[in-house]
Amino acid sequence: METEIKKVIDRAGAKIQYDSYCKKILGSKMILAWILQASIEEYKYVTHDCIIQCIENEPDIGTFYDMSK
Repeated sequence: METEIKKVIDRAGAKIQYDSYCKKILGSKMILAWILQASIEEYKYVTHDCIIQCIENEPDIGTFYDMSK
């Protein structure tokens, strides 16, 4: 019989794993290119290859920047 705390821990683990996979997918330059082209007017007629070249470095996934400093 599962305890309530085990159920909570299992759900939290699944959420963390789901979040990690989403970050990896959204960190793909190809996926970002599709999103930018579909949602930003300035990129509407720019090719995916050109958009990818405009994305500098690798996307920084899971890093928190304190913008108040």
